[in-house]
Amino acid sequence: MEHRYDIVLDGHMGERFGTLVWSEADGIVSGVFSLFGFDDPVRGRRDGQRLELKHILRTAVSTLDCATVLKLDHDELAGTVISQYGQIRLRGKKAAEGMSE
Repeated sequence: MEHRYDIVLDGHMGERFGTLVWSEADGIVSGVFSLFGFDDPVRGRRDGQRLELKHILRTAVSTLDCATVLKLDHDELAGTVISQYGQIRLRGKKAAEGMSE
């Protein structure tokens, strides 16, 4: 099953909007972060309501290696994107077309 969230990255340059789409099988997660005009693949795992993802995050001026830890709470998620330059808060809500579970 595919999960789709509209996300907000709270960075030092303000809020940036995008999507996180993922599917899972036996706790293994794969999907795509769409942010800053780029689609970046994500891989990781889900343990209950916790998602742990590894991915790159491309911007117009750099490519960051990132680890993201998110907590799922009903139709919302919140957590932190961690890169070599620090941490950025991320939050989101399940997109309308992804409401069924």
